[in-house]
Amino acid sequence: MKRKSVTAIIIAVLFVFSFFLFRAYRNTDTTTVAGAAISLTGRWKLDSAYAPADAPDSIRQIAIALNSRPTGSSIYLNFKPDSTVDQIIGRDSIDQHYYSKGDTLYLDSGTGYRANLMHRVSDSLFSFTTSDNLSFFLKRN
Repeated sequence: MKRKSVTAIIIAVLFVFSFFLFRAYRNTDTTTVAGAAISLTGRWKLDSAYAPADAPDSIRQIAIALNSRPTGSSIYLNFKPDSTVDQIIGRDSIDQHYYSKGDTLYLDSGTGYRANLMHRVSDSLFSFTTSDNLSFFLKRN
């Protein structure tokens, strides 16, 4: 009787452990940002960029340039289910790889993945912040 109880407990612990392990490492296009699930798959338009006042001048200049684009020169990010993202700027397109885990968006710019903190603003708007404190706000298109 005692041996059956120990075996049942071990099986239950292994089941619970494998369940959480599977959930942590499964590949999905939905991530949890600020407590709510958001699907990154699809086309997103760069709505605006923000750099804090204490950011270096070069970072603030990037934010100013992105916010003062001429009408019709929109920037889009097209997140695909195969973990690639197309950055579409006018007629040019750049492919990158990405993945997300929790509230972090990892983008590979050719030199390795860089972590970006994500924040869900609404169902159709989210932001991510680079390690340089430059925040990009993307609106679902």
